[in-house]
Amino acid sequence: VGRYGGEEFCVIAANCSVEEGAALAERIRATIQQSLLVPYSVTTSVGVASSIFLASNPKELLEQADKALYASKHGGRNRSTIWSDEIDRLEEENQRRSRQAQNLAIIDDYRVSYHAV
Repeated sequence: VGRYGGEEFCVIAANCSVEEGAALAERIRATIQQSLLVPYSVTTSVGVASSIFLASNPKELLEQADKALYASKHGGRNRSTIWSDEIDRLEEENQRRSRQAQNLAIIDDYRVSYHAV
């Protein structure tokens, strides 16, 4: 276990299947939820990645776990998510929509009104 960021931690579970990794992630999430009772309200979002998903290097493996983490957060928090190609596809779609929304905002700034004569 290591601290990865301000509120992010990384767990490396060697010789573990994806299913075992997902079960470990869920046990960690549930333990935190049960351990921090009133007056605390803490949610734990977890991303799970595995070398079987063909990451080409450790950095890419960590990026997959991070994307799965954010899928957990965007999916309602307090859950664990296993990385998949679908997460990448959804992220690309969200980025495309965001760019479209930004483009529309720019167009709105330059809206021209005219009357035919």
